[in-house]
Amino acid sequence: MIKKGTKLKGKKFTHKLINMMLPGSSRDLAPSQMSFGGFGRKFFNYMMKGEMSSLEEQIEIAKESGIVFQICAPSLGLMGFDDDEWVVPIEVCGVAAMYGTALNARTAYFIS
Repeated sequence: MIKKGTKLKGKKFTHKLINMMLPGSSRDLAPSQMSFGGFGRKFFNYMMKGEMSSLEEQIEIAKESGIVFQICAPSLGLMGFDDDEWVVPIEVCGVAAMYGTALNARTAYFIS
């Protein structure tokens, strides 16, 4: 959801497949199991209007607040992503650095 889009040029075949399977950006993200053939996203956007910020607005707030997203270097390489494919500031680090941050913060990591 924090990618700039689907980048295929210059990637290995397996990396292209991963890029095509994943959402290209937050706008392409389906609302979990409630997609309803694409209608779910429009329905949730309608429900959220005036009640809460959209995911895109929340990403902008995070950027303006100086939040830096950590991305695991081994996962980055394995999945074929480049450092410049993100819409937010990132810090590429290893698993140990991510674990150290999690130990010292009130943070929940989602690993997929």
